[in-house]
Amino acid sequence: MSANRTLTLFVRSLAPEGTGGNQRTALDRLESLSDQGVVDDYEIRVWGDRIAHDEPIARTGAGRRLRDRLAEFEAWADRNERDIGRFFRRERIDSAVTQTTREVTTLPTMALAEYEGEELVYLTPNEGETGAESVLDRLDTLASEQAETPGAAVPALD
Repeated sequence: MSANRTLTLFVRSLAPEGTGGNQRTALDRLESLSDQGVVDDYEIRVWGDRIAHDEPIARTGAGRRLRDRLAEFEAWADRNERDIGRFFRRERIDSAVTQTTREVTTLPTMALAEYEGEELVYLTPNEGETGAESVLDRLDTLASEQAETPGAAVPALD
């Protein structure tokens, strides 16, 4: 495993019913990967279900950080010929009441950003030639890569 590999798991604060189990599973797997030395560290970030890009809240520190992160994710997807559009849906919403249009990005229930140092090296969910890859798929891949390394301990994924 490369030096200084860290993972950031993004979860919704109020996840839709039925996804709580996946979030718990992802948290357990992150802890196991960290305990086994597969990753150097991990963190959990809570985000909402969407961000309105042109609203005042998007100009706050937290809003800017999220918009910067989304731009980083889009740049990674472009560089790596991966599609994240159906997971990070960007759309325009027209309000008949306020007569305004807002541009929003709907955020996935879970996302996993993988860094080597400061560089984003992988993001899930994403979609490529072989289909969609979920956060849990990627965590499984990281565990299996470690298991295939000669002399490496196999992390428990319970």
